[in-house]
Amino acid sequence: MAHYEHLPIYKKAYDLTLYFEKIVHDFSRYHKYTLGTELRELSREVLRLIRHANDVEEKAPLQLKLRERLEDMKLTIRLCKDLKAFQNFNSFQYSINEVVSLCRQNEGWLKATRCKSLLFARSALNSARSEMFIVTHQTMPQQLRRSDMFGFSSQETRQYQQTTCHSSGVQSVSNMAAGYKHITPNGVVWDARDQF
Repeated sequence: MAHYEHLPIYKKAYDLTLYFEKIVHDFSRYHKYTLGTELRELSREVLRLIRHANDVEEKAPLQLKLRERLEDMKLTIRLCKDLKAFQNFNSFQYSINEVVSLCRQNEGWLKATRCKSLLFARSALNSARSEMFIVTHQTMPQQLRRSDMFGFSSQETRQYQQTTCHSSGVQSVSNMAAGYKHITPNGVVWDARDQF
């Protein structure tokens, strides 16, 4: 289980939860049990989502849910202001500023999570490509590895190696139209210009 007390977003959400507990106590009876209860429940749910998002491997879905709860909290705070549930304007101003700050921190956390996921996916893709290149290079005919055979340049050999990693058959049609020599997986050499 990962530690979450050190997270700035958790600290701010915890402080806001404590603030809501104090300020809802001063709401009128009507607003205390409607809007006040909703504010208290939303603030506790935000804390739980932050803790849970920090514990799991796939953080993005929980961070998106956290985004929705924070938007719900902003809406409830605005309703409290318009219905004059807050004792003064400073209570509203502090509350809305803290929620906006939480939203910004959550967006930064979400962005960092997505970048980390993207980097992980790229590294996995690159390692898969390099494994395919090694396998392709090992199964490539010995004649092709010597670039002077069949009149292939080393650039054409590299092009064959790279495109073979991405396809299982003959190279792409755009390369055929360019007039390169091609090799099928079984090692047959042919000129694309003869086929058109």
